[in-house]
Amino acid sequence: MSSHNSMRDIAQAAGVSAGLVSRVLRGRRGDIAISSATKQRIFDEAKKANYTPDARAGNLRTGSSSLIGVLARQIEGLGNSVFYNALALGLAEQGKQIVLGVHLNNPDAIGHQIRMFRSYRTQAVVAVASGTGVIEDAVIEQLRKGAHECGPFICVGDIAGHEGTVNVVTGHEACAGHVLQLLTQEGVKQVVAVAQEGPYGSFFLSRYEKSSAAHADMSFTGILGRTAAADLGGRVVEAIRKRPGNGPLVIIAHNASLALNILLAAREAGYEAPGDYGLISQGAPECEIGIRPRLTCVDAMECERQMVRKTLELVGGLDRGVKPEPKRYELTDVRVLAGESFVFSRSGR
Repeated sequence: MSSHNSMRDIAQAAGVSAGLVSRVLRGRRGDIAISSATKQRIFDEAKKANYTPDARAGNLRTGSSSLIGVLARQIEGLGNSVFYNALALGLAEQGKQIVLGVHLNNPDAIGHQIRMFRSYRTQAVVAVASGTGVIEDAVIEQLRKGAHECGPFICVGDIAGHEGTVNVVTGHEACAGHVLQLLTQEGVKQVVAVAQEGPYGSFFLSRYEKSSAAHADMSFTGILGRTAAADLGGRVVEAIRKRPGNGPLVIIAHNASLALNILLAAREAGYEAPGDYGLISQGAPECEIGIRPRLTCVDAMECERQMVRKTLELVGGLDRGVKPEPKRYELTDVRVLAGESFVFSRSGR
């Protein structure tokens, strides 16, 4: 049933005109005073009719929009994404709705999604990084072409180039740099970052490898393997066995599950944390698991929350006429959650 016919039905049931129903349901102000009882009667009848306003039609009439385009490489995993769910909730609190576009890194699909955003007259477009944490060049190029037609665009994740031409909200590199800075202050001379194969693991290692360039006195090694037990566990144990005697060795695991596997593999080989090596997990276990030592963790979710807050701040500013200047918003407030697998004794967290 069309929105027009729905309004006629609601008007008939409520005993008022269709124009009055339209004014009430779309929140338009006019010279006619409408009593609270009449408004409530209209709302009740609209609820019975399962009426949903046509946001696209409203945008075409007013030239404004409460819609935000979200462009993602794939829909798989978005439902479990901390960033996406927090963004959707935050936008809803601002009175906005999401129009989701999926592009699979296909230039034709990217163009199609941007045309869709344009037809909906979105207020802005938020491009979300893929599993590698990097937003593809094809996405940025297409967004730049259509930016004046579907609102300013905000890239959440890392980009290759395009500095100073787009809005970028990121915190992954700052997170790695902050952790390495804390370890430098602790006198750590050797760091081994460990991840399982896949785009997420590769991105994790690349951030730490890039950040390690700023620490000339620190030896950095990245280990990317197939499985924690059969491959990574043995390679990490070998790194512990060959550790130098000029300072502590610290292992940074991509996630808590991997960190626990490393802890158990090292224990089986006769090495204990924090005595023989230090262990830090990028992310905390989902629940208390009772294994000791308790993991020292980087609060990776805080990085995600910061990126959501900055994105919502930029989008919210559009309602006040504040258009974000193309720049990089690098978030740096990273927390390390105290644990027992590595103890920060001298540096602040």
